[in-house]
Amino acid sequence: MNHLRSLTMATCTFAAIGLVACTEEAAPAAAEDPAAEACEHLAEGPAQAVAAKTTDAAAELPDVSTSHTRFDVTLPADVSGTYAGYVKFLAPAAGSYLLVANAAVPIQVIDSAGKAVAPTAQVAVGACAAVKTQLELPLGVATYRVKVGPHTQPLVGLLFEAK
Repeated sequence: MNHLRSLTMATCTFAAIGLVACTEEAAPAAAEDPAAEACEHLAEGPAQAVAAKTTDAAAELPDVSTSHTRFDVTLPADVSGTYAGYVKFLAPAAGSYLLVANAAVPIQVIDSAGKAVAPTAQVAVGACAAVKTQLELPLGVATYRVKVGPHTQPLVGLLFEAK
């Protein structure tokens, strides 16, 4: 009889522990802040080096579509001594995207029809020291050409972050 009582108590204890474990759930993750994500990846990487092209033919352009990745874009020099070039970005889903750069540089996003995509906002840079240019863009699922420059320096870090 004592064995049965011990077995019953052990089972109840195990069941009680199991219930506690089952009722404890992790708190839902807070929604990511796209600006904070962009700041983090622009400052800390990971990073991938690409060389921009002088032509805007989308098939020949280096791709800067990998999410959560800073692209260190080397811009070719032009005859005036400034630097400018093209890369491409494939938006995987329709929506709003942040485009950030670590330099105060003109950036233009061009759709497949050759029209510049108007930013919905020239977003204030805010507290992130790494971000010098920040645009919010409405993009559909498509490949876009991105003109970076003209700029006085040959290297610009940039990345896209879905909002």
